[in-house]
Amino acid sequence: MRVLICGAGGFIGSHLVRALKKDGHWVRGADLHLPEYDESPADEFRVVDLRDYNNCLAVTKEVDYVYNLAADMGGIGYITAHLADIAHNNTLINVNMLEAARVNRVERYLFSSSACVYAQSKQQTADVVPLKEEDAYPADPEPGYGWEKLYAEQLCKYYQHDYGMNIKVARFHNVYGQLGTYDGGREKSPAALCRKVALAEDGDSIEIWGDGKQTRSYMHVADCCDGLMRLMGSEYKEPINLGRDEWVTVNGLVDKIAGIAGKKIKKQHDTSKPQGVRGRNSDNTLLKKVLNWEPEINLERGLRYTYPWIEAQIRHQKFYSQFMNPDELVFDIGANIGNKSKVFLNLGCRVIAVEPQSYCIEYLTTRFSHEPGRIAVISKAVANNNDSVIMALGTHRGVSTACPGWLQAVKGTKRFVGVDWVGTQHVQTTTLDQLIEVYGVPVFIKIDVEGFESKVIQGLSQPVKGMSFEFHPEYLADTKKGIEHLTTLGEVEFNYSLEESMTMCPEWLSAENIISALDEFVGNNTIYGDVYARFV
Repeated sequence: MRVLICGAGGFIGSHLVRALKKDGHWVRGADLHLPEYDESPADEFRVVDLRDYNNCLAVTKEVDYVYNLAADMGGIGYITAHLADIAHNNTLINVNMLEAARVNRVERYLFSSSACVYAQSKQQTADVVPLKEEDAYPADPEPGYGWEKLYAEQLCKYYQHDYGMNIKVARFHNVYGQLGTYDGGREKSPAALCRKVALAEDGDSIEIWGDGKQTRSYMHVADCCDGLMRLMGSEYKEPINLGRDEWVTVNGLVDKIAGIAGKKIKKQHDTSKPQGVRGRNSDNTLLKKVLNWEPEINLERGLRYTYPWIEAQIRHQKFYSQFMNPDELVFDIGANIGNKSKVFLNLGCRVIAVEPQSYCIEYLTTRFSHEPGRIAVISKAVANNNDSVIMALGTHRGVSTACPGWLQAVKGTKRFVGVDWVGTQHVQTTTLDQLIEVYGVPVFIKIDVEGFESKVIQGLSQPVKGMSFEFHPEYLADTKKGIEHLTTLGEVEFNYSLEESMTMCPEWLSAENIISALDEFVGNNTIYGDVYARFV
């Protein structure tokens, strides 16, 4: 089956791409941006504005099913502050997508609606009666987002009536999970509270919007994707709830997250902040009847998936914040698809992302197209001279090396199991000195170039405030060359971190001691890490 997912760069859409690919479908993604936190496995991804009818017409060609998840939306703070923009943008998307799907004779079309369509008068108490599908009328939805969703539901009904389209409508109830927005203002309550708990120390207070007694039900994104696929395969054509029927107070949600984090957290309530309806829960009677199924992941289990991922993002930012401040310059050498660049941008830094692989350059350029002036993407390799190198390319996208010695060393280990080195790419090189001449002296340089680290470091003739470079125990000779070169540039001390732990030794080490510490890992070819250097 050929499937289009609109909103494939968003939280639910990016998960749905993976679920449909796992189920064996050919998938085209369409969105204003690529997924924020991970690479999309879509067979084809088009970065387009679906408010434009011509774009909608193009992406719906030669597909069988359309999941329209595209929307301008966010948490309660965002949707209450941007009523006109949300209603305008989403109406354009939904009107254009329906018409384009009709013109291109799409077999089945699914529209993602929301529990925000339900009458506010039925959600005024915390111990709310679970909402049934018929509770959307008489109409009294939430302003902006709720009215727009309810209108789009009616439009779907009219297209079914007039043109015989096979349309499904799913009303989402508070979807959460990993790989979702957790800061910036668009995040929903589970992600926002996970972030606040992750940032807090044991015994700290965190801010809670409202008195904390408001109630909600929450559905994990894996259940959401499962439900969407089941609904699309069904013959049901009326709006239907898609959510858990397990409600919790916001205070209770905080307690669950704090328990998973192993922290005691105090609550500081701010009743001046928006909190939405007083209570909301899903009645799943119809869902169970139609699909013979309901969401299976309870809140405790779902948060145990979600909190560690958000905590890891926070830990990365906390870790790198010791090396950089907002508006300072950072070099990301071997940027790959930009996951570390994203961390640096989140810290408010300006980034020079240097990457030679053609696929990664295209991905980086598209991924950060909405960050003009904050990041520059440079299509070169970095070495100890201004020349060229031949890179070996792995069968996995984004895996490469310009170091034949490193390649031979890792071939004899379990590292990169399943990767065959089948191609080459001839790329131009520059040096750290030349990058500094053009862009200025960075406060931090991150280097991850698969065994070519010492060549990169040897192209630097002046100290910088901080630096990291990857090491592998089977190729420590290269790491030692890098360390030795740095000692010629000034007084420097070292540390290291294993894998993605983002923890270092309590004390910084001399060059001699860092080499001795790394030698302890010789023979352990299942781990890797990063050496950190700072000039003093």
